[in-house]
This record gives sequence, structure tokens and C-alpha cells, in this order.
Amino acid sequence: MDKKDNYTVDQFLQNFTLELITLDTKQNDKVYYTLEMELKDRRVKWRIEKRFSDFEALHLDLSKTTIELPYLPPKSLFKLQQQDLQKRKSDLQKYLKSLVVRPDILQNEIFQEFLELNKYGTVPKQVNYRQLGSISGFSMKVRDIHYEESQGIIFVLIGDNDLKTKVGGFLSSLLGTSKKGDPCGRLICLRAKNQYTFDFNKLWHIDFYSHPQCMHFDPKLTMVAVGLYNGDIEIYRVKVEKNYQSYEDYCIIKRHTSAITAVHLDFQSATVYSISRDKAFLVTNIANNDSHYRIDEKILTHPLTALCVDSINERVFVGDSVGSIYVYTTVEPIQIITSVFLEYENQINAIHITKQKNYILFGHATGLIRVFELKKKGSDRVLNPISAITGPDNLHSLSFSLKDKEIYSNCTNSLLIIDSAHNLPVISINAHKDLITKIQYVEERNIFVTASKDFTVKFWKLRGSKDDKESEFEQLYLANQNNKHQQKQVAELQAEIQKSSINPIEESRQKFQEKLDKEKKEQEQRRLEEEAKKKKQQKLYRQYDSDSDDLDSDDDDDKYNKNKQVQTKKEEVQTSQKSQQQNKISKDQIKSEVKPQEKSTSSNPKQQQQKEQKREEEEEEEQEQEDDDDNIFGWDK
Repeated sequence: MDKKDNYTVDQFLQNFTLELITLDTKQNDKVYYTLEMELKDRRVKWRIEKRFSDFEALHLDLSKTTIELPYLPPKSLFKLQQQDLQKRKSDLQKYLKSLVVRPDILQNEIFQEFLELNKYGTVPKQVNYRQLGSISGFSMKVRDIHYEESQGIIFVLIGDNDLKTKVGGFLSSLLGTSKKGDPCGRLICLRAKNQYTFDFNKLWHIDFYSHPQCMHFDPKLTMVAVGLYNGDIEIYRVKVEKNYQSYEDYCIIKRHTSAITAVHLDFQSATVYSISRDKAFLVTNIANNDSHYRIDEKILTHPLTALCVDSINERVFVGDSVGSIYVYTTVEPIQIITSVFLEYENQINAIHITKQKNYILFGHATGLIRVFELKKKGSDRVLNPISAITGPDNLHSLSFSLKDKEIYSNCTNSLLIIDSAHNLPVISINAHKDLITKIQYVEERNIFVTASKDFTVKFWKLRGSKDDKESEFEQLYLANQNNKHQQKQVAELQAEIQKSSINPIEESRQKFQEKLDKEKKEQEQRRLEEEAKKKKQQKLYRQYDSDSDDLDSDDDDDKYNKNKQVQTKKEEVQTSQKSQQQNKISKDQIKSEVKPQEKSTSSNPKQQQQKEQKREEEEEEEQEQEDDDDNIFGWDK
């Protein structure tokens, strides 16, 4: 990575200039504004042309992802004169200058594309973040979530919020025809495949035939409560003893007459706190369903919209549609402690209490975030106002980090981070394609879980510059635990992290020890090389001796084969001679037997002479044949 990419936002702004240099009136009287940008450290300069409608589109897109945008001059219905065009040019220059100095806007992808910054340079991130994973493919919009990080379990509540499903669910409940037809909502339980990845498998689901509005899970009670549009609250017990693999019906609370807006399960008192559009605040003991309280019907005169329980100080906070705040005690008999009425009507959509210190935040629909300090139990004044922070319009969910002094809220489809100390937006993350309905912040691991109407749930990792090394270590470890190459990188990062805490004496001792270890390794290596060399020489000697023995044995074999061949030839010659002698003896015997007969039968001397001559010729032929037989193997008789 280029070192220049590691600039801070302030260093980047020192090297970046933006000027609106000219305006030109072209064909059809269309006015174009020429912008000139320069990155001095990169020696890059470029120009772009924009129309006023482009500035309007930019302003509209930015308003969906951030807050408190600077003033944009309005569009005129009539043709502007040259003097008016020059004034608009000056106003647009101020508008752009105000946008550039905002870190959240400078890091916004929409603004970078408008100026074509992504083509010529890299804008530094003031807050680093990355997406860890997502769950998609839901058949309905996501309404609410609850993530149990220690167990790798997430509950996702989905439902269609259109008029058809609302009316159908209400009529089915009214007529007693529930659980017929298509469900209009569902609670889904999913488990992560392992603790290092955000890849989930579905365990089970529950269908609802009235539109689900909200939910709450208590890990100690191992129960989940779901508030429905028809006013019912359905409670189920999750079988933790079976590793969350199943559930069972527990009870249904039918006390409200309108849509449930918030529900809370309290472990200490086995109580369900619920509020509704019917202006009722109910407290129900789930151990005894008949035991319930309907709180202050005369005081609560507007629909109730937000609920939060402080179990430590035994308090319940309720907000309504006109911005009023009511504080009740959780100890029976339940009574109101105090109430705060604001000067203007502004619906409260979210309430958040910090864990470490007693701060409570109330998020209003118009974006106002009011911060109060919570006094201890028994104090005369429960809420002490601290500040009012400007947040995004259409605020639905709210969270806070005391460690980083940052407020996290939705800004339509973006995740907005606000510096609570300076009341300034830090960054806006374009997280979803539709309205974010819920944000859950897991402070122990600095993880966000966001739910949206775009049918998805996403997991985010947020880290600042102070935690870069630790976060990189975690990122490498979570990526693939079994990868040896990454494990080596993890070890190197751990060594770098620990290096800062080692004093000079310890560091010198470690270096000396490393030097000794290195010398020992070199000596051992030399010893092994010498042993290998000796073994190689011995092997060569043994091979030479075996080769010489093989040569001697080969000579003896050749001599033996030659002698055997000569002996065989001699035996064959002797056998041939014996057979010839036997043939000669048999012929002589035949001649001796034939001669007397010839003498007696032949009285003619001439015939006798011819026969003798013929016999002599036959004997000569036989003798020649015997000579030929003696010369078969090349031996003389």
C-alpha cells in the first residue's frame, strides 16, 4: 500500500484544493460549472463540468446518508441574469467548501464519485470498518433482531407491513380463524457454523398470522416474546438444554387492543412489560398470567411508542408519540416516579441506557437525541438533562459507546456515527438498500448487527486507529484459523503488539538469547553435515567392495561354462562313433549271410562279377557317408 494512503483526513485536506473556476452558457442556454481539483502531493490536477441539476441530485443523495447539510441555493423558475449566475456560482463554491471539510461527507462514496476523487486518489478513513458477513434470502422484510454473541445464536423477526396483511391478520384474530392461510410474519432462529465466521444455519421458525411488530429475548429466562399487530403477545420457551434446537409454546397475553409497539421480559421478577398504540402500559407476571396491572390510564393520553427497563435501579422508562417521558418503579405496587414533557410534539422511537455509567438517550423521529444522566436509586431527581444532539431524520434505532464517546443510529439506509463530545457526524456507512429497522451494538467485540427492510441482516466490525494492530490480528485469526501462513502473520503481529511493553533491559536480554540460539543452531547444522558426509563415504566404500566380488564370481562362472561345453561336445562325438561301429558290424553279418546264397543261385561268372562290382560301389558309398557323419562337429576321425 502506498504510504500516502495512510494520510489522516487533515493531511489529505492540506494537499487537496477545490475551486469552481468558470461558468459557461452553451447551446439551448444551458449553464455548466467547471470545477478544478488538485492533489498537490500526487501532482495531479483534473477538471469536471456539472450542471445545477447535478448539485441538486448530490444534495438529495447526501441527505439520505448524513445530517445537517450546508445550504444549497434554490433553483429559480425563471432565466437568471449574468449577475444572478455569478451569485449562484459563489454560493455553490461555499457549498462545496462546506462539504469537503466534513469527514463523514469526504469519505462518502456518493461525494467521491461526484468529484471523481476515486480516479485520482484515495481518501483516508477516519474510522475503519469492514463487513463481516450477512444473512439474506428472507421472504419478508426484517422487523427486529436479537444477537446472542456468546452462543452464536440470532433471532430474526420478519413480516410484511402492508395494509392487506394488517387487515387480514386482525380479521383472522377477531373471527377466531387464526393459523389459516399464508403467514404474514415469522420468527427465525439461526446458529453460526463456528465462532469465527458469520455464516448461519437455520434451526427452526415460528409462523404468525398477525403482523409481528417487535420482540425481546431474555437469556436467563430462555424465553422470547413477540408483540403482534392485533395486540397479542406470544411467548415461547427456547430449549437451551437441547442446544437451542427446538422450542415450546409458553403462553399468550391478550390484554391490549391495538398494535404492540414494545415488549420486555424481566428475569428478576418474571414479568412482561408491554406498551401499545392503545395508550396502555401493562405489567404481566408470566408465572401467573392472571396477575397483571394496567398502569395510569388517565395519565397516558397518547399512543406509547418506546420502552426501556433499568433492572439495576428498578425503573421503567416509557416514551409516547408526542415526546413525553414517563418513569415508573418496577417494585409493586408499580407507581410513577416522574414525567418529562417537552415543549414540542416529537415522537420518541428509541431509548438506550449505557451499561458502565448511568446515561440514557432518547431518540426522536425528527432526529433529535436527548441525553440525560440517571441519578441513583432514591434520589429526588431521576433525570438530569445533559445535552441535545442533532441526529438523522426518521430515526428508528439507537446505541451508544461510552468508551469511544460515539452515538450510533440509522440514517434511512445508512449507519451514522456521531461524535457525542463535539456533536459532529464522524462517518456514514452505506449499509443497506432500504430503511434500517434495528441496530444492535456488541461493545465487547466492537461489532454491529443491522437489520433492514431490504430483507437482509448484516454484521460489521468497527475499529479506530488505536486498535489497528489488535484488529488486524483478529481479522487474520478469524479469516482462517487453520491456514499456516496466516497463523505466522498472527504471531508476527502479536510480537509487534507485545514489543511496545518490553523494557530495554529485557529487550537486550532477548537479543543476546536469540544470538546464542542462533550459534547453537549453526553448530548443530555443521555437525549434521559432517555426519552425512562420513555416511556417504562409507556407503561408497561398501559399494566398491561389492562390485569387485561380483567381478570375481563372473570369471569363475565363465570358466565353468566353457569346460562344460567342451565336455558335452566330447560326449556327443563318442556317442556317434559307437553308433557307427554297431552299424558296420550289422552290415558285415548281412554280407556273410548273403554270399552263400549268391554262390548257389548264380552259376554265371559274368553275373557274379557284376554283383561284386555293384557291392563294392555300395560299400564305397557307405564309407563316404560315414566320413560325412564324422565331420558334423568339425572333428577328424
